[in-house]
Amino acid sequence: ILNAAIAPLSQVDLERQSGYIVSGIVLSVSSAIRKSKVERSFGIHRDRVYKFRFKIKQISKRQELKEGDEITISDWQSSEIMKIFS
Repeated sequence: ILNAAIAPLSQVDLERQSGYIVSGIVLSVSSAIRKSKVERSFGIHRDRVYKFRFKIKQISKRQELKEGDEITISDWQSSEIMKIFS
């Protein structure tokens, strides 16, 4: 298995690329393993999909959100790769 990473960005670059910057309270975290929607090569590919639900306390970027709003953020990580050889 070979994993690649993107070099860390500076705080200024992170803020520039961000659509929203908020802080708040985590209400729930869940994860599930699902068939990969990204990987299309031969084999069995699974991703772990995460969902984080937050209650917004402070908004630093994108003021159309309001304090007290709840938002859900999804993310994924490659979980399992099984190559099948004949």
